[in-house]
Amino acid sequence: MIQPPLKAVILTALPVEFQEVRKFVTDSKRVKHRFGNVYEQGTFTAGGQEWQVGIVETGTGDSKSALQTERAVSLFDPDVVIFVGVAGGIKDVAIGDVVASTKVYGYEFGKAEEEFKPRPEIGLSGFSLVEEAKAEARSENPAWLKRLTSVAEVAPRLRVGPIAVGEKVVASKESSVYKFLRQNYSDALAVEMEGYGFLEAVNAREKPLPAIVIRGISDLIDNKNDDVHQEPEAIRQQKASHHASALAFQLLATYSDPDFGITGGRLIPPRVEARFWDGLFACFEESDLAFLKVALEDVLIADKRDLLGSISTLAALRTFLVRQDDQNLALAWVKHLIEKVNQASEEEPDFIVTPMLQSWYDAHNPTETGLDLESEPSVFPQGYLLVTLEPVVASEPVEYGKEADNVRLMAELHVPGETPRTDYLAHDTQCSIDEVCDVLSQVIPLAGEVKAVEIFLVWQHLEQPVHDWKIRSSSHRSAGRRSRKELWKIPRSTLVRSLDRLQDKLWSEEWLKGLKERWQQLQSLKENLADYTCCAEIFTDELFEGFLNKKLIFKFLMKLPEDRDDLADLLYEVIGSKVPIWLWAYQSPSNPADLSTRLDQLLTLDNLKESALLAQAILNQRQNLQELGLLFDCHTRIPRLPTLAVDESGRLRQPAA
Repeated sequence: MIQPPLKAVILTALPVEFQEVRKFVTDSKRVKHRFGNVYEQGTFTAGGQEWQVGIVETGTGDSKSALQTERAVSLFDPDVVIFVGVAGGIKDVAIGDVVASTKVYGYEFGKAEEEFKPRPEIGLSGFSLVEEAKAEARSENPAWLKRLTSVAEVAPRLRVGPIAVGEKVVASKESSVYKFLRQNYSDALAVEMEGYGFLEAVNAREKPLPAIVIRGISDLIDNKNDDVHQEPEAIRQQKASHHASALAFQLLATYSDPDFGITGGRLIPPRVEARFWDGLFACFEESDLAFLKVALEDVLIADKRDLLGSISTLAALRTFLVRQDDQNLALAWVKHLIEKVNQASEEEPDFIVTPMLQSWYDAHNPTETGLDLESEPSVFPQGYLLVTLEPVVASEPVEYGKEADNVRLMAELHVPGETPRTDYLAHDTQCSIDEVCDVLSQVIPLAGEVKAVEIFLVWQHLEQPVHDWKIRSSSHRSAGRRSRKELWKIPRSTLVRSLDRLQDKLWSEEWLKGLKERWQQLQSLKENLADYTCCAEIFTDELFEGFLNKKLIFKFLMKLPEDRDDLADLLYEVIGSKVPIWLWAYQSPSNPADLSTRLDQLLTLDNLKESALLAQAILNQRQNLQELGLLFDCHTRIPRLPTLAVDESGRLRQPAA
């Protein structure tokens, strides 16, 4: 008996890939998206199961694939999503072979210093699809080869492993990009240009879908088109696309709807959503595995401990926990991890509790953070810790762009109805910007629980990702050396505010008055927040032509300008326009449209009623928003600076002699 049709979307980048996918469906017809995209949809039947398959051509490039994936998925509402296409082989593959991704590396993410420091983003393929691909790869009689219209004398092989993704075409083993990939992503089998954006778009959905990237090898990196004995590139691409398509449809043929059992009855869905596990395992690295297993063994019941012995990868550990489907077990495990690090000796630890992991734990276990909603109102934190990093003018000439590397730190605790406390730091405490974390490690534990830590920065320091600063707990200060066991003592919502707004004696009062008016406007809004939001995906002079006037929110969906003059101009345009909320990216997002959508989910009128509410919402989602920078300013809670102060009316004044 044929079950109700399942739905799939198969995406491609090139016309030749699209055409090869289309050969596997029947009754193909055109389908038009409301934004104008033209797709095709056909029927595929195998094993008594009918599929409605949407076919999409995205164009080349990671950002395009992310955008088109989101559009196609929203239209077709599929059960499975697959990206099919060609790729360059890096290792262990030959032309015509097929690679099914276990994961994809976004290899162009990183920090550009004298030597580029990679900070890879990773997209994971769906577990069930990877398992089916592995089964095909180890089969003595692979079913996917039978779907080929013709097989060469040497049949193509199927490899299952990582794929590297970037915007560059890698054509030679002598190229710097190839050498970079072999040095930093030595397990990658192939390189292509769309897979990371595709998986990021799929996995960012409210309910992530089973997804995988399948690539046919159309050329090898070395001597890409120089071998006179090999077939022309167009033929190689056609064959590689055909081979990849055959595997894609074989995975559909063997796919089992996870919502149905063998008898056709609907299974009980998992209690713990996939995004819970995604957020948790984004906090770990492969090198953490041994420590993670030891800690998990401590909290498991006896009859399950033996199962840990066969786990040799982080992915296998994740699969083990997913199958337990027990959120309480996961929280107990992470709590034990944190306690285990806290109780460790002063020797270098095998595992570090990062702010990201601490934030994840606090977000999913609020009853231990002092923010239990059942508690008495008096236990809620009331104050704001204000920290100012005021540049110190150098007495000697320094290199351009280095003027603000030394700062004067001040810290004040502002609690409504009380005089601000200002005795956390000695008078005229100074340090370099790189040493700020050491000073804050002394201040933050003393301040206790607060609604938010508000850090006042000048424009030269806006590139500092303050949410990622590692603040040591007081229990881990080591005499004579810096401890590696660094973490927030308690969860902290962190805001950046503009110190430049306060340092200009001529304009400070006008700017604060403008901010007050904007906040009154924001509080009075009932809807149509989009009318008061300015969004920019590129840096142009048009941003300085009145775009920000009368706006409440500025979404700058790209990295801050590297040119110091452009950065200063951009900040002062925001200040001059009196925009209270400015969001930007610490690193260029691969999919600005997706980042904008995620920000809209945070920028609700409820979250904007108070700065701490938005800061807490961002903290809860920080594992998915590592690239996000936030300037969130208001006309209240003004720190007392050596040059300026505030009287009872809230107006700036010169300090008393």
